Amino acid sequence: MTQTIQPANGAITIINNGASYQLRPAPLFSLSAKHSRNKIAYLGTSYDISLNGYIIDGLTAFSGAPADYSLGGSGLEYILRGQSGILKLFSQPNLALEITNTESDHTVLYFKDLIVNDINFEEGQNFNVNKYNISLTSYNCSGLPNPTDSRVCLGSGIDIVFSGYNIEDFNETWNIDINDSFGYEASGTYLLNPPRSYTASRTISATSRSLINTLHGSGSKSLPPWRQAREAIHTYISGYGNPFDTASGMFATSLVLASGLSYIGYNHSRTENLDKSAGSYTVTDSWFVGRSGDHALENYTMNIGSSRDTPYVKIGINGTVKGLSPWDASSISGYHVPSGGGVDSPYNNALKYYYAISNSGKFGQTCKILKRIQAAATHRINPQPLSISLGTNELNGEITYNLEFDNRPLNYFSGVMLESISINDTYPGDVFAVIPVLGRPTGPILQFTFGRTEYKRDINIEILLDYTDIGYNQDRAALIQRKPSINEPIKTQLNELIRLVSPGNEVGIRKYFLANPPTESWNPKEGRYTLSLGWVYELSE
Repeated sequence: MTQTIQPANGAITIINNGASYQLRPAPLFSLSAKHSRNKIAYLGTSYDISLNGYIIDGLTAFSGAPADYSLGGSGLEYILRGQSGILKLFSQPNLALEITNTESDHTVLYFKDLIVNDINFEEGQNFNVNKYNISLTSYNCSGLPNPTDSRVCLGSGIDIVFSGYNIEDFNETWNIDINDSFGYEASGTYLLNPPRSYTASRTISATSRSLINTLHGSGSKSLPPWRQAREAIHTYISGYGNPFDTASGMFATSLVLASGLSYIGYNHSRTENLDKSAGSYTVTDSWFVGRSGDHALENYTMNIGSSRDTPYVKIGINGTVKGLSPWDASSISGYHVPSGGGVDSPYNNALKYYYAISNSGKFGQTCKILKRIQAAATHRINPQPLSISLGTNELNGEITYNLEFDNRPLNYFSGVMLESISINDTYPGDVFAVIPVLGRPTGPILQFTFGRTEYKRDINIEILLDYTDIGYNQDRAALIQRKPSINEPIKTQLNELIRLVSPGNEVGIRKYFLANPPTESWNPKEGRYTLSLGWVYELSE
């Protein structure tokens, strides 16, 4: 909206730090109002003001001007002094413009916080008269019937969220994508359901006007435009709260998400960018959007292989556990900051999930990871993995695991990492004499003595204990008393295995003896234990 006023019955007054000055003769006044709004909010109105007037030789250019604005001389000197006075007047801070009805002495319009865009003096000889144009901008207008009431001006009712921040541009955009990287565990099973999660990002940007000496709040320090944009965004975010609040948030009705399910935002992260020269500020928030009540999601792959040099089938499983938490990355009030106990960090939730599917890292027949492998394999799988590799990322709240299993027989000894049991039988051979003969080209004479050698059986046992069974001290208890052969349950299991293998339990054996003293080897630092012993025995007739 644009209008031009020639104040025949009015005066145009420039207010400089509380002092009033009137331009003489009164210039023509042109006003253009431009509304700033979008589909989110109304941000205000800018007023472009143009003053078109003349400096005339011999006429007082200012009313109420102090000494440094006084004019003198004649002709060109008078004109140049008038130009200098206008430049000085409009170079001062805290400028305001008042249009007054001289008949009623009422203020018709009052513009504060003037921004001087341009002052132009028309070219010419400037001997008797000089035309000037002053371009001004204001975002603060008031007037009749109440000088402090802005409703008489074009553009009233700025959105309360942005009031006082001089925002000229504001935008909020959302992006929601299906996230197929993770699935969630089906209730009551060990399998994963197809993905039902999303990633959401929100970008909020604001630009503040470049106002001179604009004070914010009750403080005496002027906030730069980028700071005003930042404060406006934080006020807006706080006022609208958590968009994933299941009762009142933006997505409470599952607008674009799976129908009938309640979703909330997890693992909130935030990036902020500012442009000081442009007076702009941008905030980007990101969430991992999952079902309400979920604490972690998972993804895994399996591979099955076999080789001719081993009788066992090997199965590897590689997985990633992503922890979820409604904790907020920002301390701004109004966000979803959980109250009370029971809410943990993403990493701790990922760790709890891994313990749940790995039987607290002990695996075994009830382990959910083993059940997944067993469902994919046609052989019975040993519940103790061949290898375990774990990776953690606390910042991202993720745990990665790499496990390898095979279908080797179950361990004989309880709670060991590795075991090896080998049994060697030596059967009788001929007994003969070797008789050397001097000069005999075919070697010695072999003479059969009509006898046979003894029967022999040897057993070699090697086990590797779990780290929890290894002591870290240097005392006798750690070095000697942790030896498996003197501690249960391995002590009894060793004795039982020796009894089973001993020739004394076989039919047809008349008698047997220990061929060599049993030997033990115990490495307390590695938890490695070996036992070797052997028998000789005689068969009945």
